[in-house]
Amino acid sequence: CNLCELAWRPLSTAQQLLRVGLADTTSSWSGSCRLVPSTKGKCHGVAFWVDFPMSSSTVLSTGPGCWPNGWSQALQLLDEPIMVSEGDSSVLVQIELDQNASDPILRISLRDSTGADGGKRSRVGE
Repeated sequence: CNLCELAWRPLSTAQQLLRVGLADTTSSWSGSCRLVPSTKGKCHGVAFWVDFPMSSSTVLSTGPGCWPNGWSQALQLLDEPIMVSEGDSSVLVQIELDQNASDPILRISLRDSTGADGGKRSRVGE
């Protein structure tokens, strides 16, 4: 998915979800962040992208608004869209990538302030 191909607008500021060092030999990684709506709208999902720091002043990004580089963003749709307003309770985004599994699994969970899970769990490559 390339966000430049879709009609969309951000409903919150971007947050760091996971940081992985390429030399890291850990077999699984996990991370979480809270997204607080900064405007009113209907949230259909969450977009993920990667930033590769190449030096202290150079970053290769797959994020929206960046020059196309052959990579794209990942878009995780909610099972049902949710309405959000500026300052609403945050949405918790959690991610886990387990490389030890015989079939690596990427688990993404999106939870609203009530704890309701609107996310999906996906096998890598789905």
